[in-house]
Amino acid sequence: MLSEADRKKAADILMAAQKERKQAVQLSKTWPDITIEDSYAISTEVNKRKLAAGAKLIGHKVGLTSKAMQRSSQIDEPDFGYLLDHMLIADGAKIPHENYCRPRVEIELAFVMGKTLKGPGLGLADVLRATEYVVPAIEIVDARLQDPRKIMDTVADNGAAAGIVVGGRPVKPLDVDLRWVGGAWLANKLASFGSALEPGHLVLAGSFTRVVFAGKGDTLHADFGALGGIAVQFV
Repeated sequence: MLSEADRKKAADILMAAQKERKQAVQLSKTWPDITIEDSYAISTEVNKRKLAAGAKLIGHKVGLTSKAMQRSSQIDEPDFGYLLDHMLIADGAKIPHENYCRPRVEIELAFVMGKTLKGPGLGLADVLRATEYVVPAIEIVDARLQDPRKIMDTVADNGAAAGIVVGGRPVKPLDVDLRWVGGAWLANKLASFGSALEPGHLVLAGSFTRVVFAGKGDTLHADFGALGGIAVQFV
């Protein structure tokens, strides 16, 4: 476990990397003894600083929802990151490539909560009752730490969350094939941090395609079939 001073130092490194758009050395190299608990403490510290500076929490992202991804990361559960209001990007928007260190995109579904969802002990039925609608989403991920990263680096770096595009056609949760219960895991996990999913909050449920690198000048369009399409352009 890291000392409180080291956790704050790690938060400083991540804040500086994001501000300068320049990847920093992996925290797992600087602190080889770093644990997952340290990583969540670091991401929470960064989040607290951003909220104190005026940002607003609008939800959470869940990552590593597949068992294959968990095995490759040597963990046995997903991970999560915080979503803040400045990460929201309009469908079809042009965004400066230089705003990111090394942007990539993932195709996901976003759950929008209609009711508070507070763990522990929640299951799929609780998530479905609390979800107002599900909507197509593109997540922009941006590693503020260099490769190769360990799971501790990714968790500390807020799951690499950097941007969210939502659009297309909102649907009721029972109208789409929802074979994962990331929302239940997330709400139960957040209970251990003393927080919950609140009405209006977005939950990004994890990618169901391989991550795609986004180059300057690229337009990335995601076709969700009956749910519509969304796009974003890097300029």
